[in-house]
Amino acid sequence: MRNIKILNITFLIFFSQAFLLVVHSQTKVIKGNIINESDNRGIPNINIFLKNRHIGTVSDQNGKFALNISDKYTNEYLHFTGISFQGDSLLIRDIKSPATIKLSPKTYILSEIYVIPDSTLHTLLRKAYNNIPNNYPNVPTLYESFYRESAQNEEELQADFIEAVLSIYKDPYHKPSNSPGQVELLKSRKRKIRDTGILYYGGPYLAIKNDFVLSRAEFIRPQKFKNYEFKFNGVKSLEGKDFYDISFHKISKDSLTLSGTMMIEKESLAYVSFDVNRHLKSAKLPIKQRINTINVAYEETAGKWHLKYYSSKNEDIKRFDEKKIFGSIEFITTDIKSDSIRPIPYERQLQFFDPLITRADEYNKKGWTDYSILDGEDASKSRFQFTIDESTEIFKENSQAKSIRAMKLISVLTRFHYDIGVSYRQVRTGAVNHDISFQPDANSFAIKHNQKATNDNILVQTAFGYKLNKNINVFYQENTDLFNKSISINERYVGIGYSKNIKPTGLPLFLEASLMFSSNSYYSDLGKYDNPMAFDYNGKKIDSKVVSFDYGYKYKSVTPQISLSKGVSRLFSMKMYVSYDIHLLSDKIFRVKEEKGGLFSKKKIELKDNDINLNFSNEYSPWDSFGVGNAQFGILLRFN
Repeated sequence: MRNIKILNITFLIFFSQAFLLVVHSQTKVIKGNIINESDNRGIPNINIFLKNRHIGTVSDQNGKFALNISDKYTNEYLHFTGISFQGDSLLIRDIKSPATIKLSPKTYILSEIYVIPDSTLHTLLRKAYNNIPNNYPNVPTLYESFYRESAQNEEELQADFIEAVLSIYKDPYHKPSNSPGQVELLKSRKRKIRDTGILYYGGPYLAIKNDFVLSRAEFIRPQKFKNYEFKFNGVKSLEGKDFYDISFHKISKDSLTLSGTMMIEKESLAYVSFDVNRHLKSAKLPIKQRINTINVAYEETAGKWHLKYYSSKNEDIKRFDEKKIFGSIEFITTDIKSDSIRPIPYERQLQFFDPLITRADEYNKKGWTDYSILDGEDASKSRFQFTIDESTEIFKENSQAKSIRAMKLISVLTRFHYDIGVSYRQVRTGAVNHDISFQPDANSFAIKHNQKATNDNILVQTAFGYKLNKNINVFYQENTDLFNKSISINERYVGIGYSKNIKPTGLPLFLEASLMFSSNSYYSDLGKYDNPMAFDYNGKKIDSKVVSFDYGYKYKSVTPQISLSKGVSRLFSMKMYVSYDIHLLSDKIFRVKEEKGGLFSKKKIELKDNDINLNFSNEYSPWDSFGVGNAQFGILLRFN
């Protein structure tokens, strides 16, 4: 019996080892370098893929690539294609890593304008620009798309990995607004594996911002041609169509180096692709320098061209430690609708400054795990960095990140906003000769002040707010005067507001109704006086050698407010409002303030107008000459 057990254990060990060997042998890693046959230089952005399968990758800036392929595909061909090169394919079982693949540049088809002067080239580019209304949708469109965002640390180890399905609304191409698109996050999954110290935002909006036709990029706008040098490279024939190949670079002395190529279809003069390289030396934290490569490709459907593929690859150098961060964004349109399309409601929009890593759902095996959205898509045209198998394995990696709590904190911080501006309220005092006596203890003050008629109407306003959601906002607001030495004003509000976007396209326009509780005070100065001896009053000892007096009002109020807030950019908005104070409590106050002493040690006391130690020699009350309006209106700049 014991021998049988030993035999069974031996068999299990042998079987498990054999199983591990089989599993280990199921995947083949193919690495290589793709070079230009004419000059032996590495070729970036070459598509490497298996036909009719979601397996592929794209070469990096130096032409290098790595691809995991299951052994069951060893009898299939691995294809290599690029816009400007003749394609090639190799039988997978014959490829030995590291492989060197040489591709030949595609030959130009000569035409009647093989070499053209700048003036003629500019005429061609103007015609392409003026033909945008004919070649692109002139009605709103709604894109459904697959989106991937990833970041790798300086060791090129995976740090952030996010996949999402997006709904993207775009304005008509013939008349785009200053904010020509909106994004809705339909579903998402993320994995934060390692920390990079960098938080990226705005990625989903790059399919709008870097849709260079919709956003009217500077290098296609005729009025900006003077800032660029253009070169006609000839006519290329691809898939039975002829295309003008035009390169450009920016003439600039600033920190941005920009160059690229565009392909324009010869017959329709439609822009069909852009390859753009940008080198930016940034003065902003935390990135010191960025090298950015952008690839944009359009596809014709029913006589109109739509954005089909988008990819962006960054190499960022951090400012303080000089470490590199490698980021990539990949986008493919999977469905387009253009019938009776309406903008995405503001409540469902993903905002530009929302970091996707803080908004996406954590990867869950019981949640969204499939790639059915990519069924039917041509892997040879997409430029995805990772295969589906590689992506699945990344989501299974254990997290080593220590900044998960920091991400949650950042998610909260992005909900805050800060406002600064000016407001108008009517506050006035009449011309009066005050004759007031104040007798605390054995002291006696004779207050004689010739008050001139004055107004203090302009207030400086600041506010801090927190967005509970897209519609509801809580805030603290404070107003004070800076321009009148004889009147001092301090207004404090705590409120809650409900806003609604009433402009569905472009930058939003919000109508907001707010209800606030306010505590406000308004005082008119009566001058400074010597204090011969210390005195106690209402439990406070006033021992400063110099004291000042003023009088005014203190209000506790409920304040309704109506405002309009117009976005002027993704970062700023302008707010105009009108409010009205409904007083719940109103007190007439006389104040005594110490003028000597430390900033936080100077004391003050407040007396009601009927205090027995106050005596008014005039027949009228000083408060009769002091007026404060209930209404207020203002204009603010909001930092979103």
